[in-house]
Amino acid sequence: MVIDQRIGMFFGSTQRMKSVVAAEVAALSAWRVLSVGDRVGALVFNDVDITVVPPHRSRERVMQILKQVVEKNQALSADTEVKPDPGKLAEALKQVSHLAGHDCLVCLITDADGLDTQARRFITQLSQHNDVLTAFIYDPLEKNMPAVGRLRFADKLILLIKNCVAHLKMTLSNAWNGCRQHHGAFQYHCCHCIPKAQCLSSCVSCWDIASTVSAFKRCLDEINRSCQPAKLK
Repeated sequence: MVIDQRIGMFFGSTQRMKSVVAAEVAALSAWRVLSVGDRVGALVFNDVDITVVPPHRSRERVMQILKQVVEKNQALSADTEVKPDPGKLAEALKQVSHLAGHDCLVCLITDADGLDTQARRFITQLSQHNDVLTAFIYDPLEKNMPAVGRLRFADKLILLIKNCVAHLKMTLSNAWNGCRQHHGAFQYHCCHCIPKAQCLSSCVSCWDIASTVSAFKRCLDEINRSCQPAKLK
């Protein structure tokens, strides 16, 4: 699993932060993989560092993975001095491409910030010999900012937005659509341009974790049915 806990994930307009949804999806995936008797490992990253938890078939390893996710999640704060690093996604994927051999299931759990040409190249390399399951984490506000008139934002200084709401809506909408298009293009590329690859995707909204659980179970079950059992060492 590749689990994103960067500062950009510390956002939520409804029930949950994106970082929390990513953690919940990671926990579901880890326990699900263990339940079918396979090994599970993870690469958990934020804007500063990347933590690798080697794969192993045990409850202790799952708890170790979740411990790393919780530590990075708890380090997130609106007052942080850490600067966002979109390039960390490509750096994390580069490490995964070196760690994953053949016939692995790679679960990529991220909001796709920084999914540039280099990142997509690493994902394509992974898809050539492995199954890739992606979870695009997003918040409803990123998809469609409501027309609410005057908005008040707090980011150390309080800014009162009057006349630039339309521009702000367009900026956020374009950013979200850009991530979504990158995600869709990657899925199409894996499924149509790399015959051996099986890429299943799920768009995960911060307010719909219940359907996310069902979707991930279906995805993992489909992969288990379509692939021969892995030889465990």
